[in-house]
Amino acid sequence: MNAYAAKHDGLAPIVLVPDQNGEATHNSLCADTTQGNAETYLTTDVVNWAKKMLPVAKSARMWAMGGFSQGGTCTTQLVPRHPEIYGAMLPVDGELKPTNGSVGKMVQEYFAGDRKAYDEQVPVNAIASSGTSEQALFTGAGERDKESISNMRTIAAAARKAGMEVTELIVPGAGHDWHAVQAVWRPGLDWFGERTGLGEMTKSLKEYPQVEVLQ
Repeated sequence: MNAYAAKHDGLAPIVLVPDQNGEATHNSLCADTTQGNAETYLTTDVVNWAKKMLPVAKSARMWAMGGFSQGGTCTTQLVPRHPEIYGAMLPVDGELKPTNGSVGKMVQEYFAGDRKAYDEQVPVNAIASSGTSEQALFTGAGERDKESISNMRTIAAAARKAGMEVTELIVPGAGHDWHAVQAVWRPGLDWFGERTGLGEMTKSLKEYPQVEVLQ
């Protein structure tokens, strides 16, 4: 953020880093479940606090969510479910669906046997049911993380079907790691800055090092 601000007259996005799980060994699934109300925390408590305490914009177009791995899954779950809050998502190496054991196990342990409640949290379902063409997806995956690439392509296809602007990047040589995150978020930050009026992208995505743009 400091580097971005230095290039944009001191302006940069305000970044919040909430803990969606509470403990290192706990997976909240980023949903309201019998294990806790993670979705409400992230989309209501954190957002309301930020709007009250920080000089943040109110328009959904000015808000984005991003994350790596399970955080990437949270992003593609929650952003389409809350188009009134978020206008963009920047997931890296995300999952195809919330995962902590088998679907049957999660339905019982997190959703008290309600399969429909679980299915509503699956990103492609969330995008189809409530995502809008005013939202955008900027996503990436490490070249060696074949599963995440497949997940990315599936979710990107759903986003395009919903009318979203979609950008997909591959990071050569990277796997399911923070090298992929850094490589994707460098152009992602510039993209979001241009989208929100903080600054202009001064080069095309293909000119950024360490990433390849999928068509």
